[in-house]
Amino acid sequence: MDAIKAEFRAQAGMGFGNVQIDIIALVADGGTVMAERIDSWTVGGDQLVTVEIIGSFEVDTDGRIKRWRDYYELKSIMDQNAAPTG
Repeated sequence: MDAIKAEFRAQAGMGFGNVQIDIIALVADGGTVMAERIDSWTVGGDQLVTVEIIGSFEVDTDGRIKRWRDYYELKSIMDQNAAPTG
C-alpha cells in the first residue's frame, strides 16, 4: 500500500494539483493485487477532475510492482475537462 501511495504522489508532480486517492476496495491473492479507487485532482489550479478506476498490480517477492494496469472510462475525464469552470 505504501509503494502504491508513493507512486501516486510521484505522478502528482507531473502537472496535477491537489491529488486525492480514495481506496474503495483492495484485494490480494499471492502476487496479484486489485484496487478499486476514486482519483481526484485539479487541473490549471482550480478545475476538479474525478475518475473511478480499477487498478491491477503484479507484485514480485520483494513487494515491488512489476506490472500495473489501470482501467477507467476516458470519456468521463474528457467530459470534465470540457466542462466550463466557475
